[in-house]
Amino acid sequence: MRSNKTSFFSVQNLTYMALFTALIFISNYFYVPVTLPLGTTRLHLGNIFVLLAGFYLGGGQGGLAAGLGAGMFDLFSPGGIYIADAPVTFVFRFTMAFTAGWLSRRRGKHGRDLKWNTLAAVAAAALYIILYMMQTYVKFRLLGGAADAAMLSALQKGALSTVNGAIGVLAAVPLSLLPLPKRKP
Repeated sequence: MRSNKTSFFSVQNLTYMALFTALIFISNYFYVPVTLPLGTTRLHLGNIFVLLAGFYLGGGQGGLAAGLGAGMFDLFSPGGIYIADAPVTFVFRFTMAFTAGWLSRRRGKHGRDLKWNTLAAVAAAALYIILYMMQTYVKFRLLGGAADAAMLSALQKGALSTVNGAIGVLAAVPLSLLPLPKRKP
């Protein structure tokens, strides 16, 4: 008995995952560095494509593409400054795209509904911001920083991540409604 459902690792699905992996990797190079009193961070376009990967590919495939693309950026980051963060980035971006993909496909919407995509994008971005702030705090403390300074650093980076998240939501949600070539379900 033959199923109409395409395999997770079909050529078509792998091609779409590779495309989004590349888009996420490349979009992370379009950034503005921001120096904060307790560290540096950046405004970037990566969240747009992380969310789009979730909308177009669904949770699992979108998450894998997002984790790989963002993780590879960390591995090949200018000056190698993000290499140590690559595993955490993989998990956090996977989680962001997975959340967007999973929520946007509830109730048979297939990532094609403005209301559900907006809800999914906001939830995914908020989850990522919380995870990033927690990681910033823990990393700061493990490196010997005081609790107050760690909290301040997490809040500063959280504020800038909120801007990144808003940029991602505002751009990805309308783009998610554009037609793509037909895919097998």
